[in-house]
Amino acid sequence: MAKNREVDDLLYGALDLIGRGLAYLGGIAVASSVGFLIYYFFKFASSGLIENPAQIAQLIQNFGNGLIIGTLMLAIGSAILFWGEELLGPAFLVGAAILFFAPMYLPALANLESVTKESSDAIARVQQGGVIFFLFGLVFTIIDGVAKLKARSRQGAKADSLKYGKGAATEKDFQNVLLGKCWQLPFCRKFVREKCPIYHARRTCWKERVGCMCEEKVIQNAMQGGTIPKDAVAAAKFIPYNPMVPFEVKKERCRQCVIFNEHQRQKYKISVPIILLSVVGLYAAFREPLKVAVGGIATTTDRLVGKAAMTNSAGLVKPEDQLGNTAFQEILALAVILILLAYLMRLAEYVFFKLKI
Repeated sequence: MAKNREVDDLLYGALDLIGRGLAYLGGIAVASSVGFLIYYFFKFASSGLIENPAQIAQLIQNFGNGLIIGTLMLAIGSAILFWGEELLGPAFLVGAAILFFAPMYLPALANLESVTKESSDAIARVQQGGVIFFLFGLVFTIIDGVAKLKARSRQGAKADSLKYGKGAATEKDFQNVLLGKCWQLPFCRKFVREKCPIYHARRTCWKERVGCMCEEKVIQNAMQGGTIPKDAVAAAKFIPYNPMVPFEVKKERCRQCVIFNEHQRQKYKISVPIILLSVVGLYAAFREPLKVAVGGIATTTDRLVGKAAMTNSAGLVKPEDQLGNTAFQEILALAVILILLAYLMRLAEYVFFKLKI
């Protein structure tokens, strides 16, 4: 059972990583492909002699194919990450409308009465991407609607309110010690705590794998007014250990316990400033090497963009000036640090709220 749980966690982590990779790469491919296709549309909109028509046609075809592949990757990655989310289907439908109706509003933005073949081909590729967006959005919307219909038919109109059950609320007479033991957290009930062997033994229920939210003997003793010794050593002998319940089941009970989850929330709350200070320290320690590295990446990217745009440079970054542009390097370095911070925050969420370590 324990190995199965570990395998499930690994599979979930791998699937989450794959989904994020596909979504990010697909999003970049879609954005860059649409951007260049629109750029070609405006660049070749005016009639006249166009040099290298074969090269232009090949670029339009390449970015059109990139848009299709990127859309597929984005759709698959988004489905993995956001499956069951209500806005997944509508988001793709909105994207489909923006791309599909591009031939209607883009010529108006440039005050064009007619366009060349090259511009028409470029905008047709954008519209083709809109069709693919629409198909995925339609599929996601239909699946979500069918799932909701099944849930309503099985559980009734109040299905959405059946989450934690009645009585899972913060106690009025409670403690709230940061990273405290189970009996020092808000959801520990006073009438049970006074008769709880975990409390009198000064231990924690998640270490003993037994507590007032999962073990019926603890509840029975509290309801029947049983007596627990005040001495920690003597009280520990009253902690009920049920050998009939597998260890993996006990772990899963802890994962579902509101007290344990409150403890996890507090650990995450503490980890946030630690991560923030660590990232700031990392930036301070490696600031100069990071600026040089991102500067080199920016120069290489600028050359590739200039080649795709059929210019010597894209005009965004001058290769001869970039290394001396301290402000530009600083902005890129900060962007990298912010991305690192975002991923570390996501990692903390995964560790404390999914793995629940």
